[in-house]
Amino acid sequence: TDETNEFYEPSSARQVFSGNEKIFICLQTDFLVAGSKITAKWYNPEGQVMLETPLEISKSFYETSWVAFSFESAEKDPLAPGPYKVEIFYNEEKFNEYLF
Repeated sequence: TDETNEFYEPSSARQVFSGNEKIFICLQTDFLVAGSKITAKWYNPEGQVMLETPLEISKSFYETSWVAFSFESAEKDPLAPGPYKVEIFYNEEKFNEYLF
């Protein structure tokens, strides 16, 4: 999505973005345990990692909630067109990947 609310829920699902938009990947989670780690790895069209955004869970949370990771290009240097990818890891194990 290109926008979240105060609870990090996505405003709408999208797969196509312009080169200068902020891009969010929003994950609905259940029962996050302290010490766990969620990481988003953002890839460019050539398959190179552009950014890793790790999140370490410091306090257990036993309810359904949302977690959001974001990526945006430098204002004067927009992202080139092409297929990008973000991979989500939970405790260093790949959980899923999403193309945009």
